[in-house]
Amino acid sequence: MTETYGYHDKARPLDDDDLGTASEFIWTNKRKLALLNMMIECAETYWLVLHMSMLLIQFHLSERLKTNVYTTVIWDYLNTY
Repeated sequence: MTETYGYHDKARPLDDDDLGTASEFIWTNKRKLALLNMMIECAETYWLVLHMSMLLIQFHLSERLKTNVYTTVIWDYLNTY
């Protein structure tokens, strides 16, 4: 089975030399774009993207502040505006 990336109606196969085993997988710009396109296509609703974004924000904010910041705390703060 050939892997593809891009929108369903414009899916293009990946070159065989672009594929690697899971242990040697490298996130090239081409692969990042393919992942983002798949996320957009699979996100049938706004909510999936919203919650994935919040998880990323929560992770990076917690890392930067060196403390665990819960997503509920972030949502509560954002809801005040």
